[in-house]
Amino acid sequence: MTEEAKAASNKSDRELKSVKLAILLFIVAVLLVVAGTAYSVYSSSSQVNASCGFWKALAAVPVTPPPPAKAPSRLGVTIVIEALRTYKGEGCGPLKSASDLAKWADYYHLKMP
Repeated sequence: MTEEAKAASNKSDRELKSVKLAILLFIVAVLLVVAGTAYSVYSSSSQVNASCGFWKALAAVPVTPPPPAKAPSRLGVTIVIEALRTYKGEGCGPLKSASDLAKWADYYHLKMP
C-alpha cells in the first residue's frame, strides 16, 4: 500500500470516528432532553394534585345564607362557583357541587361551570 493510500485510509478512519462521535453526542443530548421533560411533567403533576385539593375544599363550601340574611353574599357564591370552575378546568375529576349552589347562581345571574 502506498503512502497516499495509507493517508487516505487514515483520513477516512478519522472522519468515520468523527461521525460516530457526533451521532453519540446527538443521542446523549436527546436522552437528556427526554429525561428533563419527564421530570418536568412529574413535578408539575404533583403541583396540580396539590392545587386540586385546594380547589376541591373551596368548591365544597356550602353557600347557605347566615341566619338573619335571606341570601348568601354574591361574593361568596362567586368564589365557590369559580373554585368549582377551576377544579373542573384543571381536569381534577368530577365533583358534586352543593345542592343550593345552582339556586344562588341563578339568583345572582351567574353562570355555573
